[in-house]
Amino acid sequence: MTDDGVQRGRPRDPEVADRVRRAAAALLFEAGFEATTVDEVARRAGVAKATVYRRWASKDDLILEAFALLLDDQVPLPGSGSLEADLRAIYASAVAMMMSEAGMAWVRTLAMESARNPQVAALLRTGMERRAEAAQRMLDRAVADGQARSGADARLLIELFNGLLLTRALGRLPAPTPEELEEVVQVTLRGIGV
Repeated sequence: MTDDGVQRGRPRDPEVADRVRRAAAALLFEAGFEATTVDEVARRAGVAKATVYRRWASKDDLILEAFALLLDDQVPLPGSGSLEADLRAIYASAVAMMMSEAGMAWVRTLAMESARNPQVAALLRTGMERRAEAAQRMLDRAVADGQARSGADARLLIELFNGLLLTRALGRLPAPTPEELEEVVQVTLRGIGV
């Protein structure tokens, strides 16, 4: 951009940013934080490394967006108007993601990397904080609709459910059955219900 407010050169293609984010999310899921390099993301997205750095100041900034995209794509937060139906959908998609072979490997890699690398742990905390904020908005709508009690904490609900999945993934145990998932939905509803 020049001093007179006129942008010089070629305008940025919004599809490029999306391709880069998607390449980073796929690589993050397949290989973990350490193996998600800007070079490899750029190669997979079919762009120059400089193109990535023009949009993201650091690898960490890109990883945070990739992590958010990965969760949004794999475990969307629905807004059906029914808290019970939304919990069923969220829990089912989280199980499908995290209890697949690739998902369990990703969980184990993420746990290992977080334990030994404070930078990865900080990125994970920031990513989960952003996710908790979005889930809290969903829960606040349920409170406004009379489906949940005031003061219900989405962060705690996420941590409780993630604890179940982490235990299963790290222990290489079977995924929760549909009956177990239904029980978790009902326990959650009793805990946050009006």
